[in-house]
Amino acid sequence: MLAAPELVKGVEFMTKPAGTVAATVPRGYLVPAELDYVAEKLRTHNVKVKVLAKPIKAAGEEFVILRIGQGRGGGYNMIKLEGGFAKSPLKEFPAGTFRVDLAQPMANVAFYCLKPRMALSAGAYWTRTLSRSGQTSGAWRIRSISILK
Repeated sequence: MLAAPELVKGVEFMTKPAGTVAATVPRGYLVPAELDYVAEKLRTHNVKVKVLAKPIKAAGEEFVILRIGQGRGGGYNMIKLEGGFAKSPLKEFPAGTFRVDLAQPMANVAFYCLKPRMALSAGAYWTRTLSRSGQTSGAWRIRSISILK
């Protein structure tokens, strides 16, 4: 049998989560082909990532970066993105774009990896291509899709 859990005095609700930011989970993400290292990182975590065989049009949102900061966390150099999501009109994405559908078992992992403001998100990976604020993070949150002919 397992031993009784250790009682830590002076600590209340050690595992009680305290939400600080609300986030909306999108239908999925579209990631440009040049950010193949983001797709590979997702696949490392068993997230299903598909490559578009045909161009598509999608309405969605993209994260507009207002400020790029740096710091340390957990013994690692970290990049912190400040900004917000802006709605964008229907946009065309070429064949070769990566598509991450969140109707999959690893949806939560994909969401947390692609959420730009998460401490350990792929933002740390895609920002190596960014140099100034006002740029977008690269990942596109999907609201709706139409296949182009």
